[in-house]
Amino acid sequence: MIPFVYIFLLVCGVDLLFAAYLFSDWLYPVAAVPLVVGGVFFIVRRRRQRSMPSDQGWTLGPALDLSGEYETSKVDNAVLSNSAINLGILAIGGPGSGKTESIALSFFSAMPTALPGSGLAFFEGKGDIDIYKKAVASGRAPDHFFSTELPGSESINLMDGEPSDVEDRLTRLLIGQTATTSFYSDAQRAVLKFMIPILMGCGKPVVLRDLYVALTVAEAQAELKMLARENNVDPTILSLYESWIEIKPEARRGELSGLLNKLMEFCVGQVADRINAYQPDISVREVIEKNQFIYFHFPLSETAKSVAVAIVEMFGVEARRRQLSGPEQYNMFPMLMDDWGAFFHDNFGPISARCRSAMMPLIFSFQSLAQIKCVSENFARELDDNLATKIILRVNGEDTARFAINLLGEHQALSVG
Repeated sequence: MIPFVYIFLLVCGVDLLFAAYLFSDWLYPVAAVPLVVGGVFFIVRRRRQRSMPSDQGWTLGPALDLSGEYETSKVDNAVLSNSAINLGILAIGGPGSGKTESIALSFFSAMPTALPGSGLAFFEGKGDIDIYKKAVASGRAPDHFFSTELPGSESINLMDGEPSDVEDRLTRLLIGQTATTSFYSDAQRAVLKFMIPILMGCGKPVVLRDLYVALTVAEAQAELKMLARENNVDPTILSLYESWIEIKPEARRGELSGLLNKLMEFCVGQVADRINAYQPDISVREVIEKNQFIYFHFPLSETAKSVAVAIVEMFGVEARRRQLSGPEQYNMFPMLMDDWGAFFHDNFGPISARCRSAMMPLIFSFQSLAQIKCVSENFARELDDNLATKIILRVNGEDTARFAINLLGEHQALSVG
């Protein structure tokens, strides 16, 4: 808003000029000119200040600028701008280099001033609970905390979302993507295409345990058929379901054996109750919409990886939603992934591309080049292409050091006699 006093000065000046024209008195324009010039000057200045880009960002402290061709220069207070953060960050540091604390904890603390009003998701792949404790001790306790190991953590529903999104997520989670096709994988995909809309169309929340029961128990299948009719589920979907349950149970179980074995992993075990909550503590959509801080604790295991993949897919759905509705209307929502190399999956590339264009920048940290190459040989080059900012701490190993030099570039040395 333009302050009223500036508008008042401008109006008074215009009135005096008009009076000078009517009364042909030179005193009027002499008094009017300063008022008009002053009003215009203050309005233009105000608008220019408002249109100037903000210098907010992640304050890093004293630094050395290597951009000069022949000499370096000291920077009293280096700032990683918000626009640079939005383009993504790659950090590499060997064990014990302070990578997690200097990147993650520093970013947690910087968020309120660097990105006011923004949310944050932290995915921790080592299972190091000290990071969470230090975040709490520093006054940056997360709004939500989920762990695949700690029984006191919050709950989530891995079947939360629209039926089409859940179907796509569970296809990747329970069947996987392969270059070739097979009879059994095709049959499993076909069953998920009508089973999930049937379950989710009955007007009640459902979890992965419900899906397992619906696929294996005859009495549950008959009751589900009745509920689907009462809730006016799409007739085509209902017809496909009715045709399927008429097949002999032994034949159905034989086709779905691989899917059921994988699904069982999410129905039993210590984490099963926390990922099958009818009224979950965590809704990924609400976390992003409310710009909250969520902490994911994933000590590496097969179950932890499966749960992590499902949750990352849920964030990918929200990134697509933001991307389609116009990301410029949202606050930034960074996603930090610490030691995440073992958790990548085949759909991560498209998800990361959506996140970048949806104001949900990715910040990765790795211990070595070997961790990055575990994903694929091309992944290291993709990170260099897609993430604008590189942070290198102490690294171990010649390959990792050479990779760091390639990322940062070598400062030209000049000898003078």
